[in-house]
Amino acid sequence: MLSMDDPAPTARGRSLPTALILIIAYTTLALIITHPLVMHLTTRVPHDLGDPLLSTIILWWNAHHLPLTRAWWNGPFFWPATGTLTLSDHRLGESLLATPLQWIGLSPLTAYNLTLLATFPACATAAHWMAFRLTRRHDASMIAGLAFGFNPYRFAHIEHLELLAAFGMPIALGALHEYLADGRRRWLVLFAAALLLQALLCSYYFLFFLVLLGLWVLWFLRPRDVRVLAGIAIACALVVAAMSPVAFEYLRVHREQGLARGLGDIVTLSADVTSIATASPLSLLWGWTSAWNGGERQLFPGVTIVMLVAIAVVASLRSAPREGGSRASLALLAIATVIACVAASALWLGPWRLGPLSVGTWYKPFSIAVYLSIGALLASPTIKAAYRRRSLLAFYVLAALALFIFSWGPKPAFFHQQFLYEPPYAWLMQLSIFRDGIRVPARFAMPTILALSAAAALAYARLVTTQSARVAAVLVTAGILADSWIAPIPLFERPARWPDEMARTRAAVAIELPLGDTMRDIAAMYRAMAAGIPIVNGNSGYLPAHYRPLTLALATGDETAFDALTEAGPLLVSIDRTDPGAENRVEWLRRNPRASLSGSTSAFTWFVVRGSEKRAPRCDGNTVRLVAARDWWGPLPIAPLTDRSNDTWWLSGDTQQTGDFLLLDLGQAARPCSVRLGLGTRPAWYPNALSVATSVDGTEWRTEFSGKLGGEAIRAAIAQPRDAVIELPAGGAPARYIRLRIESDQPNAPWIVTEVTVTASRPG
Repeated sequence: MLSMDDPAPTARGRSLPTALILIIAYTTLALIITHPLVMHLTTRVPHDLGDPLLSTIILWWNAHHLPLTRAWWNGPFFWPATGTLTLSDHRLGESLLATPLQWIGLSPLTAYNLTLLATFPACATAAHWMAFRLTRRHDASMIAGLAFGFNPYRFAHIEHLELLAAFGMPIALGALHEYLADGRRRWLVLFAAALLLQALLCSYYFLFFLVLLGLWVLWFLRPRDVRVLAGIAIACALVVAAMSPVAFEYLRVHREQGLARGLGDIVTLSADVTSIATASPLSLLWGWTSAWNGGERQLFPGVTIVMLVAIAVVASLRSAPREGGSRASLALLAIATVIACVAASALWLGPWRLGPLSVGTWYKPFSIAVYLSIGALLASPTIKAAYRRRSLLAFYVLAALALFIFSWGPKPAFFHQQFLYEPPYAWLMQLSIFRDGIRVPARFAMPTILALSAAAALAYARLVTTQSARVAAVLVTAGILADSWIAPIPLFERPARWPDEMARTRAAVAIELPLGDTMRDIAAMYRAMAAGIPIVNGNSGYLPAHYRPLTLALATGDETAFDALTEAGPLLVSIDRTDPGAENRVEWLRRNPRASLSGSTSAFTWFVVRGSEKRAPRCDGNTVRLVAARDWWGPLPIAPLTDRSNDTWWLSGDTQQTGDFLLLDLGQAARPCSVRLGLGTRPAWYPNALSVATSVDGTEWRTEFSGKLGGEAIRAAIAQPRDAVIELPAGGAPARYIRLRIESDQPNAPWIVTEVTVTASRPG
C-alpha cells in the first residue's frame, strides 16, 4: 500500500501491449457511452447545430490553409472583416488529427466527429499515464483515467470540442513529477511539448494550467531545486515564445476591434458553489440537478471520486500522530471566529455602526474570516507535515480545492448570492489577459477535475491492497461510470447544402438571409464551406464591429447595407425559405434595381446584387467651430459633441423616433459642405434614416440630404471599429444652422453622436 506521504516511485518500465490495451479499452468505452454517434459519423451533428458546426468549419479551414498566414487568419466568415479567426479558439491542436483525416478524403463533418470521439480515449490514456507515474499501479491509474476521461463535466460541454481536448495537462504533470524525481531532460522536453500541445488545443486550459503549475512549484520545489525550477521556467518560456505569433495576432485584432470581456459576462459565467453538485441534463443519474445552474456552471465531477478522496483524507488524518494546533494556527482561527460573528451580525441585523466601527456589507468581514481560516489550515501541523514530506495526496486535494475556488470568478456566489469579496480570481484579473480576454472562469473545472482525478488514484492506492484490488476496482469503476453515464446524445441532420446551380453562381462573396440568428448563421457558414465561397454571415466568441449595424440594417429593409458588401464584386444573396419572413425578403429584393433573380427552389431563392457607384469625396475645406446645439428637450452642452472623446456623447433616448433631431449652431453664416457624426464604439446606434437641412435664419430650411444610413454605418465600422464615423453632405450653400432629423423609427436602437465635425467649403 502506498502511503499518502510517500514520494512517487521512479520505475522506468513500459509495456507497449498494455498501452495498446488501454487505448483500445478507453476507445471502446467512448464509442459505447456516446452511442449512437459512431453509427452516423458522416451525416449527423452531435448535441446541437451551433458550436459543433463552428468547430467543423474551423477544422475545415485549417486543413485547407497554411496556419499563421494572412489568408488563414482572415477566415471564411464575417466577410469583409479581417482577422476573424481570432474571434474564437483556432483549434490548431485538434487539427493535428482532423487535417490528415480530411486530406485522406473524409468529409469535414466526419473528421470533426472522429476528432471529438478521440478526445475521450486521449484524455483517459493521458490521465492513466500520469497516475501511473504517481502510483505505479494500473488499477489505481485506471481510476484517474476514467475520472478524467469520462467525467460528467465533459458531457456538460460535449458540444465544445476545444473544452474536451484536455489531454496535454495530465501529460505535462506526469512529466513534471518524473523530472523532479530524476532530473532527466527528456521529461522536461515532454513537459514542454505537452504544454505547447495544450496551448494549441485550448487557450483556456493553457492559462488555467499555469495556475496549477504555480501551485505545483510552490508545493514540491525546495530552495535546493534551483536547477529544476530553472528548467521548468525555460520550458515555459520556450512554449510562450512558440505561441507568441498566435498571441500577438489575437491581441492586435482584439485591440483594433475594441473587443474585451465585460465584468458582467465574467460574473455570469463564473461557477457557483453549488456548481460542484450540478450535472448536465444528459446525465442519467444526476441530470435532475441541472436546473440549479446553467450550462457553464455544471461542474459536477461525480460522487464516487469525491467520496474516495474524502475517505482517504479522513483515514490519513486518523492515522496521523496526534499533535496540538500551532499557536499561529489557533490565533488565526480565533480571530476568524470573532470576525465571522461580526459578519453574522450584519447578515441578521443589517448594516450597523458602533463608534468608529461600522459594517455595511456582511460578506466583506466574512471574506476576512474565510481567508484567516484558510491561513489557519495552512499553518496547522498536519498541513505543515504534509508539506515537509511533499505529500502527493495532500497536494492534489488542496490543489483541487484551490482551483475550484478560482472557478468562482471575481464575485463568488452561493445559490447566486455573493458571499466573498476580492477572491483569488480577482487577483488574476489584475492581468490584462484575464481582465479582458477570459470570459468563463467556470472552466477552471477541468484542471480542478484533473487534480481530483490524481487525488482519487492516490486515494485508491492508499486504501486498497492488492488482495482486495479486484473487487474494489469493479466497485469504484462502476461508481465512476454510473456518475458519468448519459442518455443518448441528441443527433441532428447536417444543414442542407445550397443547390448545385446556386453554389456555381459567379459571385465574390455570399450572404444568407435572415442574418443575426445564431443557428441560421452557422448553418449558412456550413453551406458556404461546402460551396467554397466566403460568406458575410458569421458566429463566434466575439462579433466584429460591423456585424450588429449590418444585422439592424437588413432587418429594416435598408438596401444600402449591400453597398459595403459589393465593393469586391457581385454579391450572392440567398433567402432561406424556411424562415417565416422569406417571402417579404424575396419581394424586397425583386424591387431592388441592383438585384437580379438567379434561381429558386423550395428551400432557397437567390439573387445576385451588383455593386453601387463609388462614393465621391464629400468636400475639402476648413472645420467650422460649433457654438451651440439643441435637441427636442432644449439646449445642450456643446462639450460632449466637440471634446474628441468617445467617452462622452449625445443620445436620442432609448429608441429612435421620427422627428428626433439635433440642431447645430455655427454662430455665423458659413458654407457647410459636410457633417461628420461620430458613433464611437457603438456603430449599431447609427441613425436609421436621417435628413440634413440647412438654414441661414433657423426658420426657412433647405434639405441637403435624406436617406438611410445602414451602408455608411457598416463601412464606418469596418474602417474604424473603435471610432466609427459617418459623413453626410451639407450642400455647401450659405447657412448658420444645420438640422439633423430622424425620418424613420428604429425601436431596436437609440441614436448616438459622440462627436460632430462640420466642414465648410473654401472660397472658390
